[in-house]
Amino acid sequence: MSTARLLLQLASQFESQHDYQQAVQSLTAVCSLGSELPSVLAQARLHLACLLLQHYENFQEAKMLLLAAEQDLRQSQSSHLLKCEVWDALARCNQKLGAVAAEQNALVAGLKACRQGAASKDKDALARWRAYFHLKLAEHGMAHQGHEAAAEQLQQLEGVPLTDFERCLQLLCRATLHLCANEPAPVSGLLEELNPLIELVAAAPGSNPLVHKQLRCHYTIVFVGMATAAGRVNDLKQDSGGICMLAALQQMVGEMAAAPWTYLWLPTAAVGALGSLLHASLLRSLGKAAQAAAHLTAAQEVVEQQLAAFEVDLEATEEDLGVQAIWEGRIYCHLRLLLVEQQVLVALAASRFAQAAELLAGLAALLQRFPSLLRDFVPGARMLLGHYAHSTQQHAAASAHFRSVLHSDAAHLHDSAAVAAALAELHGNGGPAGLHAAVELLQQRGLTQLTHMLSLVVHDRTAALVTNAVVAQRGGDDSNARVMLTKALKTAHAHLGNTQMVAQVLNVLAPIQAGKGDVAGAEQMLGSATTLAKAHGDLPTLVCSCTALLRIFSAPPADAQRSAKQRDYLQRKASDLTAAVAAVMATPAHAQLLAWTPPKQL
Repeated sequence: MSTARLLLQLASQFESQHDYQQAVQSLTAVCSLGSELPSVLAQARLHLACLLLQHYENFQEAKMLLLAAEQDLRQSQSSHLLKCEVWDALARCNQKLGAVAAEQNALVAGLKACRQGAASKDKDALARWRAYFHLKLAEHGMAHQGHEAAAEQLQQLEGVPLTDFERCLQLLCRATLHLCANEPAPVSGLLEELNPLIELVAAAPGSNPLVHKQLRCHYTIVFVGMATAAGRVNDLKQDSGGICMLAALQQMVGEMAAAPWTYLWLPTAAVGALGSLLHASLLRSLGKAAQAAAHLTAAQEVVEQQLAAFEVDLEATEEDLGVQAIWEGRIYCHLRLLLVEQQVLVALAASRFAQAAELLAGLAALLQRFPSLLRDFVPGARMLLGHYAHSTQQHAAASAHFRSVLHSDAAHLHDSAAVAAALAELHGNGGPAGLHAAVELLQQRGLTQLTHMLSLVVHDRTAALVTNAVVAQRGGDDSNARVMLTKALKTAHAHLGNTQMVAQVLNVLAPIQAGKGDVAGAEQMLGSATTLAKAHGDLPTLVCSCTALLRIFSAPPADAQRSAKQRDYLQRKASDLTAAVAAVMATPAHAQLLAWTPPKQL
């Protein structure tokens, strides 16, 4: 056996024993043997580079080795599989270094190596590499170039003979792209095609049971996202423990324990945390605050544990973090922000404005310290700040935050931002100026057309219907307002299951119903709104419904006893709301949150 071959074997043995220093020394010795075949040298450089990447965070040295390995193989008409491994490692190295263009070039070069060896004895293995590089380019495209670039790479996979497993990944990627673009309708068909394929993967000879569970977990996350966006909450079977699919996901995550994910997606712990966040979001909308809080706590524990494990100090700054900490821990940074988002929404729904302000101040500080790592969350943060400002009756500041999102590159939030800004204008100015500003905002997105409104994802559709109904009501068109509110009520109740939104729609619909002479129907609506608002602790909605009820009770023939009782209750709740708003306005964070602007990126 040659010296090089012996040293390569020793390096593999040392690595299996976790003696990485000895492995590095053995491989370094091979790399210094200039008389060896180029393929042997390339194999040694590749192995050494992978050790430096995985265990030493020495990305620059690893990149130099990989470029040298590529030079070793450049004149070779064979070694196609080794070339693929080198280009893959180089792409991963460039990703860690933040070299976006170089990462893409390496993946494209890997595809070229696959095509060059398409007729070789390794053609079947190269077909697997070809599918892999297309999937990686789709991931790269989504991160740096947008939806179309990612979709193009997935489309190119249509001409590649795929295994059932690879087809599963392609369908999952396509479904995810549609969800990110707020297009839940196509996702349903993709998932119908995916479901039996997952079982085929599980039934294949020698299949790994872990792969089946992981594909099922991935399917569950995408399905719940689709069902929520499409207004198919009723498709998610519930029991006393919550959403059955998400409970099953947590069980599978527990069974997998710390097992690594077998394909490139999310770490197992991150999947569990994401499942808990989805569960909490759905339960919050369904008015099950206590159960939602338990899932948020579970998600927070996982996220904090993983951030500590990757040595990601969120009190530090972006410059203080190591490259490995950023790349390995970034998903938990993003989950931390999603966790705060849910906590803020829970606090606002319960009129705990001071708690929401504290959470938002922490969120703003995070975005300030990590401007590049967390830049994608800025539009979402401004939406939260807008909702906070609206809840604390600062409508001009709310409109400004929503308008900033409307003019950002976060296209998936533009409809939501336009509707929210329009509602802020209507609440902030009861005169013609507020009405004009609201209509102008809605028209910018074509949101005054019923056909367009009904084509939106269910959350935006409901909000757009309510906002347009308020516009119609302000313009004296109660009939049209009633039609849109009836549609919004059906959507909120049957498709969203959002009890808080149901209460808010009832508050707008009830006066119109009373104006038609159906006072009893209006009173019933307001009674339901009051009950739902009480359950959430939603003081603004409660004060609104109580005010309308008092108006009904005071109208001839007035019921003095009911009117007096209602007036006393309304005064108490209005006082509670005034006190809550005044308390948060007195905090230093309040003014800063109203005027917050995103930091400059590094």
